[in-house]
Amino acid sequence: MILLEITAAAILALANNTNANENGFYYSFSHANGVVESQTVYKQDENGMLKQHLMYQFGYDDNNRLVTKQTYDWDGRNDAWTPRSELRYCYADSCCTLELAYWSKKDKSYTDISQKYEYSTTFDNNMTVAMYEWDRSGKEYKLTDKYDVMNVSDDYLLAETIG
Repeated sequence: MILLEITAAAILALANNTNANENGFYYSFSHANGVVESQTVYKQDENGMLKQHLMYQFGYDDNNRLVTKQTYDWDGRNDAWTPRSELRYCYADSCCTLELAYWSKKDKSYTDISQKYEYSTTFDNNMTVAMYEWDRSGKEYKLTDKYDVMNVSDDYLLAETIG
């Protein structure tokens, strides 16, 4: 069976391939200890000037697997980054779970839970993907969609696989 892991090496490879201008956006990366710590996205304005637009900060576990990706928006009025969302990655034997939470100004943390995705490997290199939305009234996840991906192959993955 194949388990998908998003590793520091995958983020670094992505960083090395996305420095070029694409539709008026430019990217810079902060590296330390062999991992990408952050990515800043700049948007080109009508005068050709680059303005800060988004920032991503990445967190890793002891195996250099991605465990958090935080997104920040640039607040030009206050010249500061404001938190927007956090993706949380959790790895198990044959499953990877992603949870999306938005920043709560009231709680001053990522407590506004929104969605969850579960990627589970099954037999013969197949993968099941389940998508959930957070039900605030029932305070639980509700399944919104589920599908199977057949014959998952290492040939098209940006991330490292373990077997």
